[in-house]
Amino acid sequence: MRPVAVEELVAEALRRLFLKPGADYYRGFVEELAKVGKLALEPVEEKTNEEKKSKEKTESYVFRLYRLEEDGGLKELGIRLIIRKVGEGIVYALEFDDVERWLGFFKQELEMVEKAAEVIRERLPVEDRFPYMLGWVNSNVAINRGLSEMSTSHLWQLAETHALFDWSYVAVLGVSLTLEGPKPQFYAHTSLEKLDEAIRRSAESGWLKMLGVEAGSWEGLKQWVADHWDIVVDAAVKRLGEEVRSVLEALRDRLNDDKAARGVIAPTLLLIQAERLGINEEKLRYLGAVISGAIGGDGYVSAAERKVGLVSGKRAAALLWAAAFAAHGIKTKIEKAGNAYHVTASSDNAVKLARLYFLYGPPLLEGMKK
Repeated sequence: MRPVAVEELVAEALRRLFLKPGADYYRGFVEELAKVGKLALEPVEEKTNEEKKSKEKTESYVFRLYRLEEDGGLKELGIRLIIRKVGEGIVYALEFDDVERWLGFFKQELEMVEKAAEVIRERLPVEDRFPYMLGWVNSNVAINRGLSEMSTSHLWQLAETHALFDWSYVAVLGVSLTLEGPKPQFYAHTSLEKLDEAIRRSAESGWLKMLGVEAGSWEGLKQWVADHWDIVVDAAVKRLGEEVRSVLEALRDRLNDDKAARGVIAPTLLLIQAERLGINEEKLRYLGAVISGAIGGDGYVSAAERKVGLVSGKRAAALLWAAAFAAHGIKTKIEKAGNAYHVTASSDNAVKLARLYFLYGPPLLEGMKK
């Protein structure tokens, strides 16, 4: 990327902010900022939310926004302008200090999410919610300090997860400045009890009961998987070869860590499904339910390239996904790109995987998946 002056970056950020939004429901937010009059920016040395979460070194600039008063004074607006270079691209965003103040400007989007979630709840192809929730826990839904939580800029992701987790709190942390105008950055959370309840129900009368899993909570599920880890390792070795054994055996002692467990429990249970129950159309329904969240959060479906894939941050998790797909008759390959591992199905295998994704994933409401 060619060197770009900071002034040029700021000018581009403001240009994007005041571009005519792609949808009328962004107008109120833009008009509110336009009322400010003359804007002033002051560079500050502070880390963005993304930088605090990431270990990767990125080049970024942070400015606080002020309103220039008639007497020459400055009134702080409680907004930061973030300009961050990521790879060969540049990300522009605003972050809010007072998220409650700005929430009302995105009321229409939140109403759309609520209505869509109501429809999705009534139209889930698989009655047991837990496989769907597990797919999202594998990708975009984190577990942190007794909460299930997620961040997303996609309305369809927020709606789909709201249908499953029933978010108790939703906020707009800021907006991305895209060429189509401001794009809200949503944050949502709810008590971990919602996931625990889904696990209890599934263990009593749903998918987990079919698998022979005895667990009444996320903590209990992690422990059950750790206690049965030998079955998982042997099942993966049978599909991928003896060379993966040491990598997977090393995972056993890390399953108590939520971050590690999130990335492996989904493919682990799918491997156990194949080992204990075999493969038929009924069992493939559960594979489709699980991958709908895993691919929907950290993957893609490309009809043009005839490829379906998901992304994992750890090699061990990618190996488990490859083994789980192989156990269900779907061949994939693992490729490393940067710090991530891509598990990709192509040609006829992609068709099989895409079929399950669309047949048994939550309904894709028209206009929601943008």
